[in-house]
Amino acid sequence: MPTIQLWALIVGIALGGSMIIVSCYVYAKTQRFGAGGPILTALGTILIGLSIFSSVNFSVSPKDGFKFETQIYKVAKDAATDAIKETTKAAIKEEIAVADVPRPSRAHHKSTLSPASEVQDKPQTTSAAPTAPETAAPKTLASLQLQERVQRLIDSKDYQEAMKLDPTNVIPVMYYIEENVLRGKYAEAAAAFPALQKNDASGVGYSAYPDVVIAFDHLGRTLDAAAALTELKNRIAQDITQGYGYLSRSQQLEWVDTSLAKSASLVTNSDVKQQIGALRDYIKTTISMLRG
Repeated sequence: MPTIQLWALIVGIALGGSMIIVSCYVYAKTQRFGAGGPILTALGTILIGLSIFSSVNFSVSPKDGFKFETQIYKVAKDAATDAIKETTKAAIKEEIAVADVPRPSRAHHKSTLSPASEVQDKPQTTSAAPTAPETAAPKTLASLQLQERVQRLIDSKDYQEAMKLDPTNVIPVMYYIEENVLRGKYAEAAAAFPALQKNDASGVGYSAYPDVVIAFDHLGRTLDAAAALTELKNRIAQDITQGYGYLSRSQQLEWVDTSLAKSASLVTNSDVKQQIGALRDYIKTTISMLRG
C-alpha cells in the first residue's frame, strides 16, 4: 500500500472521529443537539466509512471461501514478513560464519591430552604472537580479502557483481532472487536458480525456494515450481533423517513456512498453491515432532 494512501486513510479516520467526538462533547455539555450536531456526525460517519471501505479487499472463491482483509492489516503483515526476512538474513550470515570456523584436528586433541610427565620432559617453547596481518599465509589473506569485498557488494545490494566475484557464495544469489521477485522481474530470478542449486552445500539457500516458486509460477513454469517444492521437502526430510543440517531445526523451518505462506498468497496456479499447502502441513508436523 503506497504511503500516501495509508496517510489518507489515517487522516480520514482521524477527521471523521474528531467530528463525531466534537458533536458528542457539545451534547454532553449543553444537553442539546443543534443543527450542526447531526451534520458533523453525518460527515464524520461518511469520512470514516469511506476511508475504511476504500482500504478493504474482499474476495469469494469456491476453494478459499470468503476473504476479508484491510490495507492496514496488510501493511502490518508485510512489515512483519520483512522483519522475519531480515532476521533470517542475519541468522544465515551467522550460520555461514559458524560453518567457516575450522574444527580442531585430532592432533590438537592429542596434544592437549598428553600426560603430565611427557609435558614436563619436553622443553617448553613460547612463540611470539603475530603482530601484523602480513604474518598470515598469502592464500588465507587473499581469501579473507575476497570475503570482505563480496560482503561490501552485498551490503550495497550489488548482488550480480558479488556473484561474479565469488560464484561459490550462495548468499548474494539468494538476495538477488529475492530482490528480483519483489520487483516483478521473475525471469531474472528464475535464471539465477541453477546457481543457487549448485552452490548450496550448507542448505541455507533453501530459504530462497519460496521466492523461486513465485517466479516460476508467474512465468507459467508450473512444473518447475512443483519440482522446486519437492526438492525443498526432500532436503527437509534429509536433514531430519541425518540429524543435522540447516533445515533440521524448528526455527529455520518456521522461517521457511512463513515465506511459503507469502508464496501461497502470490501464486496463481491452483496446483502449485495446493502443493504449497501440503508442504506447509508437512513442515508444521515436523516442527511439532522436533519440539516434542
